[in-house]
Amino acid sequence: MLEFLDGAGQVAIFDATNSQKKRRQWIWNTVKTHNPRHHVVFVESICEAANILEENMRSKVENSPDFVGMSKEQALLELRRRIANYESAYETVSNIRVSFIKLFDLNWMSHLPVDASDRAQDLDAFIRYIHCLMLTLFVGWSSYYLYVLW
Repeated sequence: MLEFLDGAGQVAIFDATNSQKKRRQWIWNTVKTHNPRHHVVFVESICEAANILEENMRSKVENSPDFVGMSKEQALLELRRRIANYESAYETVSNIRVSFIKLFDLNWMSHLPVDASDRAQDLDAFIRYIHCLMLTLFVGWSSYYLYVLW
């Protein structure tokens, strides 16, 4: 992957179960030690929607070579066992010094990558502040508008 990025590659995806902070730190250190100009962004997908989880599990057991030779029921039990194992050791991505994106139920994201700009953390906080300000203005002007009408 690093050779690819050193050559013609611009984006590489390292798809792996990087479920612990120590592992993610190792990946970040390896990439940055190799070439400090390469950027690392971790993507964490958090899904609690039962219908999405079931569909993904069915697709996984039907298409993954890990489950060849197993009945669908056996494969689903094995996959659920693996998921429980990962969940028991999982450490969420939360280090603000590392760029990351969190996907929730495959519908929306949170957090701007640190590498997006030198001021990405400030921008992220500013956007949250603006949302709070807009809510305050909306409530304030709505109250004023209702007061004037009555």
